[in-house]
Amino acid sequence: RYGQAIKTEPLEEGMAAADKSDVALCLGSGMHTFPFTLDGMPGQAGLCVVVNLGPTAADKEKGVLRVEAPCDEFMASLTKELSVPIPPHVYEQHFLVTWTWANPATRDKINVAVAAANPQEAITFAHEEGRIVVGGETHDLTRNGMRWTYSLEGVPTSGAADLRIELDPRPEYGAVPPVVVTA
Repeated sequence: RYGQAIKTEPLEEGMAAADKSDVALCLGSGMHTFPFTLDGMPGQAGLCVVVNLGPTAADKEKGVLRVEAPCDEFMASLTKELSVPIPPHVYEQHFLVTWTWANPATRDKINVAVAAANPQEAITFAHEEGRIVVGGETHDLTRNGMRWTYSLEGVPTSGAADLRIELDPRPEYGAVPPVVVTA
């Protein structure tokens, strides 16, 4: 996922395989970040097929076939055409959600912070939208300038023990229920 650290061993294996490949298939990439550019692994092959929604840095380059399509649909068609079964895959991401009263005496503002459990990872699962439910009343969380920090003002003090935070998954994960954290 974008923003996550790449382990050295798989990266070296990928570079070695790319050197031997006739075709590189790049899915959902803007082709901006090395080694996933034409100067890196994809550029080692004679033909580079780039499947993405929106423009990429490789669109007008020689030896690039650009496909404007959702990656899931493209891969479903390709694997069907090649009679290759798609094994099931479960994506997990572990992260921490913490909340505090900005002013414990008045309890009128809640600060919510979301962080990856592993500091080497970026949070890719949660979308920028969320809700907080206090005492059965639902409020939208607003995102602050800082990444993955939310605040909500005007929280009723009654029912504070019944606090629940919901973070919506990114749309590309499909019909996945929100992440729910309760106090």
